[in-house]
Amino acid sequence: MAQVIQNEEGTEILPQTHIEKGISLYQMGKFEEALSEWDLAEKSLGTQEDNPVEFAKIDMLQGEVHRKLGQYQAGTFHFERALEWAKKAEDFTVATNALDRLGAMAFEMGEREKALDILREGVKLARDHEELSSLAGLLNSVGNVLTAMERNNEALGAYTESAGLAASSRNTDLELVALINSAKAAMQEGLMQNSEQRLDVAVERLEELPNSYTKVNALTTVGLQYNELYNKEQRTDQTFPNDHIPQSGSRAGRGVTVEPGTGPQVLEEILVIPEPEITLPKVHQKGISSTRSLRQRAYQSLEKARGLAHQLGDKKGEAFAVGQLGHLYEETQQYDAALTLTRQAIALSQGGMATGSLYRWHWQTGRIQKAKNDFDQASEAYRLAINVFQPIRQEVSVAYQARTEPFRENVGRMYFELADLLLSRTKSVTDNEQKALLLKEAQKTIEEFKAAELQDYFQDDCVQPSELLTQTLDASPNTAILYPILLRDRMELIVNYPSRLEQYTVKVGERALTQQARQFRFQLQEPVNQEYFKSAQQLYDWLVRPLEADLRAEGIQTMVFVPDGALRSIPIGALSDGKIFLIEKIAVATTPGLTLTDPKPLDRENIKVLSMGITESVQGFPPLPYVEKELEALKGLYGGKRFLNEEFVLSDIEQQLKSEDYNVVHIASHGLVENKVENTFVLAYDQKITMNRLAELVGLFRFRKAPLELLTLSACETAAGDDRAALGLAGIAIKAGARSALATLWFIDDAVASDLIKEFYLQLQDPTLSKAKALQYAQVKILENPKYRHPNYWSPFLLINNWL
Repeated sequence: MAQVIQNEEGTEILPQTHIEKGISLYQMGKFEEALSEWDLAEKSLGTQEDNPVEFAKIDMLQGEVHRKLGQYQAGTFHFERALEWAKKAEDFTVATNALDRLGAMAFEMGEREKALDILREGVKLARDHEELSSLAGLLNSVGNVLTAMERNNEALGAYTESAGLAASSRNTDLELVALINSAKAAMQEGLMQNSEQRLDVAVERLEELPNSYTKVNALTTVGLQYNELYNKEQRTDQTFPNDHIPQSGSRAGRGVTVEPGTGPQVLEEILVIPEPEITLPKVHQKGISSTRSLRQRAYQSLEKARGLAHQLGDKKGEAFAVGQLGHLYEETQQYDAALTLTRQAIALSQGGMATGSLYRWHWQTGRIQKAKNDFDQASEAYRLAINVFQPIRQEVSVAYQARTEPFRENVGRMYFELADLLLSRTKSVTDNEQKALLLKEAQKTIEEFKAAELQDYFQDDCVQPSELLTQTLDASPNTAILYPILLRDRMELIVNYPSRLEQYTVKVGERALTQQARQFRFQLQEPVNQEYFKSAQQLYDWLVRPLEADLRAEGIQTMVFVPDGALRSIPIGALSDGKIFLIEKIAVATTPGLTLTDPKPLDRENIKVLSMGITESVQGFPPLPYVEKELEALKGLYGGKRFLNEEFVLSDIEQQLKSEDYNVVHIASHGLVENKVENTFVLAYDQKITMNRLAELVGLFRFRKAPLELLTLSACETAAGDDRAALGLAGIAIKAGARSALATLWFIDDAVASDLIKEFYLQLQDPTLSKAKALQYAQVKILENPKYRHPNYWSPFLLINNWL
């Protein structure tokens, strides 16, 4: 029975009133209030059986709000419920829209195959029931997923059909979106002329549209697409001529002048750039038109977007168009005009609450000031960009999940550009104290990125950095921390010695080093491959030889490696000076970041071990026959409880972890670390335990007196060449709340792994040895056997985080 809802005057309020009020609140960005109104609408509707379609429509609205807020679990619940009710009522318009939204959410979470399956289900349903408008939208969504998967030819087909259906349904907005998307897909497929033609058709359609926020967005997108097409046509070493867009000083048209150095301010009038007075050359060949024309059209579309946004009072749209115009001028090296426009984009973003893009314009300011050789202004702009970005990092990270470009290669560049600026500055500074401050800030900047990158991988803000640990080396006086920073034209090594901070510049760019590191990793995975030795020496020359003398002078016995990029996927202990391996000289540990590490010695008097493993072949994975001896040895050394084969089931392990205080958890079973955390798991006898689930279980120790000191995964592997998977491996200890983790980069011979693990735990009983030293001795013992000297057998074991 419906609940009668009345206002203060006692008048009954109809469900539709709540629905419409909720929609108005949603459009104003008042999401929580909108949800409350829709809850009231549901209460006044009666039972779902009586009004399934109305309930389905409200669920669609609620799901969209949760999606906007990044609350994907709640959003999924509402969209799935809407789908269920719509199917029961045979309302296939709502049903297909629900599938479109579910597919979009899966896409935004980076689950592309799942998204494609859901959307194709929607396409079939829409075709079967002739829901042509829904079909057009679903096909556009399918194209988006296929584009992200770099299946551009298939995407082009989906977009083309979507645009045609939208046109026949007179849905000009969707037709435009599909046309612009199809132009992007055509360009990615190398069909430049086809891409240009599609953009030209989109421009014609735009002329027919009434003025709206949607039109502003479309004009901006078309402008960006023209510019991307232009850039695609340029050779990488070609300098952009300055006459492709109008030469502009600091004054143009009506408006105000923003003098350099005045910083962001609210501007009352808009800067107008005059129409370019350029005679376009005739096209003398078939095919793509003049690239000058492409850039000209990019400018014109962005300028139209800016003007229309200003007319409509759309500050967010205006800010984005103006900022992108600034980027066009930046590309043509007209830095004064670029700076003026970019500062205006900042002011408009602040005035229009467009904080989502504000960091872009501070970042752009930094690049422009750097090009103008103004170090102080550039570094300040970069700092502002990072400070503005940090609070919205999660939101931006989710957006990048759905794109082909990794988070690191987009937003990450902002951090590395600031570090590059600071490290370049040290070369001209003679004061040692000032130089040390610059080095510390560069290191801190990359630390902030590393924390953000781990948060992006795990999609978890609980992975929190602390301040740079000043006590880190006090706790371990014979330790050095090697911190490589990979830049486009060089590598900078920052080394934290107990007595000082030192910088070494190595003339190898990121691309060459990445290629060498990946080659080394592939060579190591083949125990018969002897080609690894050249790579081992080359990487040693780049990473270790520059600091060799200082390591000896400081009496360094342990090196903590903070790898970046492709260096995460290689074991640094396997590098060689041409005679012996690095691990034979020095103990090695790895950490994803200094601010993510809490180095404290192991309390050996109170070690309590929970060990589990599988010897049998289960769930399609091969047997691990030596695991039983491995667990027996561990029990003989430390006691504790052991769970083998059918005893190793999730429910029993969960009970153990909830009821007992263990400080060492040892898992001798297959594990796989992939570039998406949801696909990362360790194998229990009855099921796969995802990394998130494992973190929940062992994370219980965070709130107890005895923290989890060590998590061992003795048979896991990461894909060769997958830097993001290696990031996941490096972050395992942090995600799980363990002080240290011992894990393998790749799966190795079961017998050798068992022997190495047993030796590690035996050495760990010595109170004078750190965990890093215990692992060093275990690895050296294995490699001293000529049969197992190849690094394939001993080097993949990494000690992660706390090395003490």
